[in-house]
Amino acid sequence: MSFGQPWFLLLLLLPLLVLVLRWRGKREATLLVGDAAAFRDLPAGWRQRLRKLPLLLRILAIAVLAFAVARPMAAKVTERIKSEGIDILLVLDVSESMRALDFKPDDRITVAKRVTAKFIEGRVGDRLGLVLFGTEAVTQCPLTVDHEVLVQLVEQAQSGMLGDSTAIGMALATAVNRLRDAPGKSRVIVLLTDGNNNAGKIDPITAARLAKSLNMKIYTVGVGIRGRSVIPIRDAFGRQRLVPIDDQLDEEALQQIARTGNGKYFRATDAEGLGHIFDEIDRMEKTQVEREKATHYQDRFEPLVWAGVALLFLELLLGGGPLRKVE
Repeated sequence: MSFGQPWFLLLLLLPLLVLVLRWRGKREATLLVGDAAAFRDLPAGWRQRLRKLPLLLRILAIAVLAFAVARPMAAKVTERIKSEGIDILLVLDVSESMRALDFKPDDRITVAKRVTAKFIEGRVGDRLGLVLFGTEAVTQCPLTVDHEVLVQLVEQAQSGMLGDSTAIGMALATAVNRLRDAPGKSRVIVLLTDGNNNAGKIDPITAARLAKSLNMKIYTVGVGIRGRSVIPIRDAFGRQRLVPIDDQLDEEALQQIARTGNGKYFRATDAEGLGHIFDEIDRMEKTQVEREKATHYQDRFEPLVWAGVALLFLELLLGGGPLRKVE
């Protein structure tokens, strides 16, 4: 709230002036009583209790009208965001091995989803999409600026939902197909996996070369500790057991994919490391954001004018009627 003519707020001194003049203008009593004790116990009537109400109404009316004359205005700020228009497709491995418990106390998929969601929330002004893959690859969310919906879809991803294998080539090809017609000046693929390409009919390097020919950049992120980890499974009796699994990450292939796609390869062996990797990708692909703010004002004096007039009318009605003073 602001005022268009704030100097009129000085009119708020008028109620104080009214009180001073009222006090100085008091007349001497025309009826002198030697002893007022006889009148103290007399019950006060409603006119006696409300005798000051007209004066209070007049003071309140003056104060309300002073605010009205000062032109109170409600400010509404609108913001428009301009950006370079980076289009980013996140490609997330949801194969069964992503349930490995080497990112203690969580498994790989839980940490990957948490870090990915944080990355999405920090990309103001960018369009992002999501491809999930296991044995198959699917576009879970096309490019969108509705980051809240995208984060919800990331959180709903579950390991094993698309099979036990790892079709990296199919996942990259799906991402390239989604980005090929994107209008952004920069188009980026971020691939996160813990395995090697053991499913699908498309070679990952072929898909990476296709991305390069379309001026797309690829960052690859390998997750999981080096060596042996464990994964929880349920046996035929419904009991959960921890089964050891070996590190199946094909770092050489991921490095070659990143080089082909003019990007960079990262390896994350714990949750903190994965978070730092996404922070680094965020810095390297930073969007230049410009914010334009416009402020619109709308007058709010009319209700105050009506309220002031109503108070004056009520003061005249009561002062000239039941609460009228007899001089």
